[in-house]
Amino acid sequence: IWQANTAGKRIIFYGDDTWVRLFPKHFMEHDGTTSFFVSDYTEVDNNVTRHLDRTLKRDDWDVLILHYLGLDHIGHISGPHSSLIQPKLLEMDDVLKKIHSSLVSKEAEGSLPYLLVLCGDHGMSETGSHGGSSEPEISTPLVLISPAFRRKGGMKKPEVVEQVDLTPTLALGLGLPISQNSVGRVIPGVFEESSLRDQLRFLHLNGHQLSCLLKDSIPGYEKDAGFEQFRVAEKAHGNWMKLYLEGNASEVLMNMGKKVLKQYLEALAAMSSALSKQL
Repeated sequence: IWQANTAGKRIIFYGDDTWVRLFPKHFMEHDGTTSFFVSDYTEVDNNVTRHLDRTLKRDDWDVLILHYLGLDHIGHISGPHSSLIQPKLLEMDDVLKKIHSSLVSKEAEGSLPYLLVLCGDHGMSETGSHGGSSEPEISTPLVLISPAFRRKGGMKKPEVVEQVDLTPTLALGLGLPISQNSVGRVIPGVFEESSLRDQLRFLHLNGHQLSCLLKDSIPGYEKDAGFEQFRVAEKAHGNWMKLYLEGNASEVLMNMGKKVLKQYLEALAAMSSALSKQL
């Protein structure tokens, strides 16, 4: 949020007012709803949705964040198997359809590709609670929708990513710097249709940011396996770029680039893991 605001992105927020307290001067427009009245699962969402029609017709914003609380409140009231769950999910389906339809129509007007992100901040136990480390509590869907993704049909078997991986992925996708204290690694599938040069550039940016954080966080970082892997990948990347800029377009160059990409991914995974253990 800070990076987007600093870069001049115009951000609108509706929903859980925790965001407004955390970022009091970062939204060009906001309307917060309190998260403490867990018995309310209707008005708390209606107060978000009521802004949609007007906001989606406007062209004066770059980022729109909606944080719905109703489903969470139902979980706290009566658990994940409540009869209230399905109607609430259908309500959220309608919200998603409305947003997607609006973005598709805007795309037809010739604007840049949109990105629609659907996610949750936590899961839910059998009793409707969260905050623990059980699989149902820490697992949540992450759906990214954009015309920039040309692959049809989505993923047959969605990969598992860490919540912290969303930060560098969104930053690079929006052309923003990765926050210096981010411990996540870019989600490869999001950029797999970019050119190999761009993919390597994104991975290098993420690797550089993680390596700097590693230097500040871990004594003897030079001997860290992930840091050593990153230096190897970085050197190989430099050799690849030299051949690329010389106009080499051979299959050898392509295979070399794929090898560098794999080296970067392994280095990012190792550095991210090492840093996460410091939290």
